[in-house]
Amino acid sequence: MNNKEVELLDIDGTGIYPALRLLRKNFKVKYYSMTGERSITHLVERCLGPAHVRLIADSINKNRLIQSSRYLEAGSTGMLLISYLSEFSRDFRDTDVLRLAQKIAKNLPEDASFIVTGITYPGFMDKLVESIKKEIALEKLDGQSVLYIPSPIFMGSRVPVGGRLTKKSGQVAHAIVGGKKIVAGLSLLEAEVSSIIMLLRGASIEITAVESLLLSRKLSVPPRTVLRSSLGRGVRLSLIAKRDHPVLRMINRVESNLLMGRGVMRVLLRMSRAAEVDFANLLNRLCKGRGRLRILVIGGELKMLSELPSRKFVVYHIPRMTPDMLEEKVKTYAGKCDVVLLTSRDKYASRIVKTSMGEDVVVINLYDYVGMGE
Repeated sequence: MNNKEVELLDIDGTGIYPALRLLRKNFKVKYYSMTGERSITHLVERCLGPAHVRLIADSINKNRLIQSSRYLEAGSTGMLLISYLSEFSRDFRDTDVLRLAQKIAKNLPEDASFIVTGITYPGFMDKLVESIKKEIALEKLDGQSVLYIPSPIFMGSRVPVGGRLTKKSGQVAHAIVGGKKIVAGLSLLEAEVSSIIMLLRGASIEITAVESLLLSRKLSVPPRTVLRSSLGRGVRLSLIAKRDHPVLRMINRVESNLLMGRGVMRVLLRMSRAAEVDFANLLNRLCKGRGRLRILVIGGELKMLSELPSRKFVVYHIPRMTPDMLEEKVKTYAGKCDVVLLTSRDKYASRIVKTSMGEDVVVINLYDYVGMGE
């Protein structure tokens, strides 16, 4: 086996992060996607920036990144990495991943390494080992390296790694965690428990921050800044338009099991409802003195607007598009709307609206909106 060759089975799209880390460390990666996304390039274009797209394109051109849909053949090279974030995908559950691991186990050679990276719940990795044992004799499994590496993007400066690190698997583990320190010598179960505790600890910080916003919604700090500081840069949450981020779904499951539903999700839901009521009151105030309030939505559609009475409100919608196309489209609505709602996280949308609309138009960015307070 080539020590710098890794097969990566991406269950839910989170595999792009370890794939990028491995490519930066000059590994050759064979990438299998289970998300229905045929090209990792499209996935990176949608989720990450141009620099990452260039890295992917360059790796494909140099034959360091190979994509395949024949995932049942994975594992034959001896270094198999599975990326799985529990609760991230609605199509795959723990039991689905365990069945898949059992099917693939028969492809593993004697000196194989089987690595799971992501976030799993305590006991999942032990069940995975039992699933592999159904296809592999116990003495063969003992010669393998079965590892659990919690996704570094959710961990702090230390990443608890479960299982026995070998020279081969250690290279992969250090590539995935980047500059963070590996805490080794843990069992699979101990690493899972440690990662959940670290996740809850970060969530407790967020609970305090969000509660302060709930009590005083006139703070100048936008909620997305608070969320990103505690949950990472991947979190994008509008308190009105979107509250179903996969990380928050995962925390909700942890809280339901361990904290009886009390925690960050409960606070976020209360805050979101308060902001929705405040937002509806704001629209009604803006409607006074006008025959109908004309609202232009830029980005994703907002469900609550469809519930407004048509005799008082008329809603236009512009979906996400390139800056040039958006600027041209927005100009056609100049002088025809009273309120512009930004539900897109694209920074250029706000700039285009400010330069294309009149000063009397009210612009509300729902990715920053927490209400006007009492």
